[in-house]
Amino acid sequence: MSRQAVSRWESGEATPDMTNLVQLAKFLAVDLDELVLGKRPTTDNVREPATSTSVKMNGWEFLTHYWWLIFAIGGWLTWFIPAITRTFH
Repeated sequence: MSRQAVSRWESGEATPDMTNLVQLAKFLAVDLDELVLGKRPTTDNVREPATSTSVKMNGWEFLTHYWWLIFAIGGWLTWFIPAITRTFH
């Protein structure tokens, strides 16, 4: 995109094509609707990036994502508990 093209878009002499709009939306990190229509996305359809400070889960949500940990912990316990009991007897 050239400076002249952006200047024509800003003055209303021309409009960007779809490929330029998509590239511009990616560069500005905005939704295409926000770029073209000026509509801000609603909080219903926008997900926050997954970071350790923004993700809040209850127990059931944790289990739906990390159900496999039950098997890993269970396997570790079946090895660890007998090993400990042998040590103290």
